[in-house]
Amino acid sequence: MITVRNLSYSIDGKVVLEDLNLHVRQGENVSIMGVSGSGKTTLLKVMSGLVRPSGGQVIIDHTDITHLSEEEMDRIRPRMGVVFQYGALFDSLTVYENVAFGLTRRTQLKKQEIDSIVEEKLSLVGLPGTEYLMPSQLSGGMQKRVSLARAIAVNPDILFYDEPTSGLDPIMTTVIGDLIVDMRNKLGVTSVIVSHDLRSIFATSDRIAMLCDGKIIAYGTPEEIKDTRDSRVRQFVEGRPEGPIRAGGGG
Repeated sequence: MITVRNLSYSIDGKVVLEDLNLHVRQGENVSIMGVSGSGKTTLLKVMSGLVRPSGGQVIIDHTDITHLSEEEMDRIRPRMGVVFQYGALFDSLTVYENVAFGLTRRTQLKKQEIDSIVEEKLSLVGLPGTEYLMPSQLSGGMQKRVSLARAIAVNPDILFYDEPTSGLDPIMTTVIGDLIVDMRNKLGVTSVIVSHDLRSIFATSDRIAMLCDGKIIAYGTPEEIKDTRDSRVRQFVEGRPEGPIRAGGGG
């Protein structure tokens, strides 16, 4: 479904991603973990077409998106949904209007059809009957779930999550994790999740990539990552300040 090949990204002379390779199979949940500043969110933005790389390729189902025009990207984007770190809901729009946003702009569906889709997607994320609330009336966890409903409203093939459990309590973290798994099981969606929440990563992922200093240093199943002998991965998984990764740095 997604192939990242020899990917690099630099800004203002600073290398953020370097000669990075990654393959995500159709219908699996892949998490990208690493310390703050390791390049996780940048990689997500490049993979989702929000940022152009300095070099290399991002291939979505046989299409290299790195050199597409904006018009060509607009034809690809409905296949991809993005759940942003803080929900990124439109404050002046109701929950209904937020979830329906892509439908009203990208489709010719009638209002009755859009109403049905919004109701279905809100029910799927556990928020039925919230259509006419404003974002300011929602908790952080509810905002994340509305953001997910908006992302799946156009029935994408791929979902990109940027720190989906950031700022949430343990119970809501589990709720969001269960929803990520549900999107795979019920909708067959391929998901890429950027996170440093280890509990959620190991609970929701089919495979996990560890990013350090702009490179993927490990990639495997949760069991393979837990059993790795790489000292950098072990330090991160065990949460130890002592080791090859500098505390507060990318590695």
